[in-house]
Amino acid sequence: MLNALFNRFKKMTETDPLTRMLQREKLIPRIKHVDFLKELKEYGVPERQHPASTPLCGELLVIYAFDLPEQFIMATPDQLAQAGIAVSEMPALALQNLARLMPPTTQHVDQHGCVAIRTGGELEATLLLSDSFWEPMQASLGDAIVAAVPRRDSLLLCDSRDARALGQLDSEAQRIFTGTQDAHALSVQKMLRRNGHWELFGMHSRNAPPEQTVQSELMIFKDASGQYVTMKYDATSDALNGTPEDVVEDMKKSGLTLISREKLDPDA
Repeated sequence: MLNALFNRFKKMTETDPLTRMLQREKLIPRIKHVDFLKELKEYGVPERQHPASTPLCGELLVIYAFDLPEQFIMATPDQLAQAGIAVSEMPALALQNLARLMPPTTQHVDQHGCVAIRTGGELEATLLLSDSFWEPMQASLGDAIVAAVPRRDSLLLCDSRDARALGQLDSEAQRIFTGTQDAHALSVQKMLRRNGHWELFGMHSRNAPPEQTVQSELMIFKDASGQYVTMKYDATSDALNGTPEDVVEDMKKSGLTLISREKLDPDA
């Protein structure tokens, strides 16, 4: 799969039919994990053939691509120049094109207050970039929205002040992220929207020592209404973002009381 993906980064010539299809109105943003660029280097793709990118938040970045009928072609600096697109206008132009292509969104709110957004077309993660989407969402959920994009076709969000919703968002993000590990998996990090930008939220704003060894745990909390919230701490995917103690502290700050912690057998 990776080889097929990276083969698209081979330099195209002026006579290549694809080159002639690289037009301004086809440029759109895509969300990727920062490891995407590291893997390109590991596969020996010359830096000049890397896609243009801008940082987003934490371990996520925005890369730019041309949305062609049969595939996405990552937009290298040379290809942007061929399409007459200046780097300075690239983000705004891509967002303008994305808004034109974005299907109507639907949302499902579960019993805990966690909201799942659907667009179709695997564009859910790119909604992180759309101010026009978040303005009405803030009107309904409040100014302290937390979001996660475990895959490119999955956007989860909730009110950061709702402890039960936060716990559900964590659990659902983990389930979706670990359900299928492929090139489209993104991150379980939680992000808080503040002043039109994203910043890391909770334990994901800390950097635990990479060499720290922790074990997966099952934690049970209780909120002020007496409802129980179950959370699994996965040592494999969560350890770089914080320790189990960090999770407990974050949940306590959100108004939950720790009831029990049980270490999980890694071989179970």
